[in-house]
Amino acid sequence: MNAEHSVERSVEPYVIPVGRRDRAGGEAPRATLPVREVIRRRIAQDFLHGRTERLTGDTPLVSAGIIDSAGVLHVVEWLEERFGIRVADDDVTPENFDTIDALARLVAVARARG
Repeated sequence: MNAEHSVERSVEPYVIPVGRRDRAGGEAPRATLPVREVIRRRIAQDFLHGRTERLTGDTPLVSAGIIDSAGVLHVVEWLEERFGIRVADDDVTPENFDTIDALARLVAVARARG
């Protein structure tokens, strides 16, 4: 098994609630979203006023100035809390934070490390 396949396999869907409570006050409907989509929505919410139209997996984030150094720290904290991972200091590089795809790979690697 090559490294790329291993990383892709470990980026399993992540379940997040979507929608509103039903009329009887029951649980919100649930949808399964890939890690990339969860990250894309959060980046749009926190750094682009919710605009996701042109935010793709390979949109430059750090190099285009969408996320600055303080934003990287914010994203690290959110990734650790949301996905239950630890982002190692050595992993906090512009390359790992420059695209949504890179962030999803970082989550997969951190999950694999345990």
